Amino acid sequence: MSVSIVKFVAYLRGRPIVSSGILLIVLLAGANYYLWNDRKSITERLEAAQQKGEFMLRALSGRQQVDANLAALREAIAQIEGNLLEEQSMEVNHGYFYRYERTTRVRLVRINQLASLAPAAGSRFKVVSFSLQVTGSYRNNMSFLRALETGPRILRIRNCAFERMEKDKTESITLDLLIDVLAKA
Repeated sequence: MSVSIVKFVAYLRGRPIVSSGILLIVLLAGANYYLWNDRKSITERLEAAQQKGEFMLRALSGRQQVDANLAALREAIAQIEGNLLEEQSMEVNHGYFYRYERTTRVRLVRINQLASLAPAAGSRFKVVSFSLQVTGSYRNNMSFLRALETGPRILRIRNCAFERMEKDKTESITLDLLIDVLAKA
């Protein structure tokens, strides 16, 4: 050891209060370093908790709007579910179109329920296609078409063709339709 260190140790042995003070300073410095690092991690967690709290406060302030949107969404889903077609009940499906035949004063010449494609994996819905041939005046055919479009069933008219009946002298027009209706999978 060097001479200066030996002199310092001898000085500390002669003065126990000074040596215990120096020892206390070294111990407190080590504890301070440990607590300083712990304080830093606690401060980071506090900031993350404050950000989460502010986010929750913003979410809670918009809770009424979220609840209103959720209620409207549930109502819309219930309406869609209630108006879905069931592919197996063909007489009910055809009856839906015959009901509009009576109200719009047209004549359904032909109605065919076509084979439907398999639904997509995990889908609750599928498409059932229908082929219709309707005769009547232009106004009545348009009323039939309008009734289908505004009816409770969710459908898409894929093809629509008008044709005038040349063989008879009436104002009769034939309407050929190809319709996709949303159904339960």
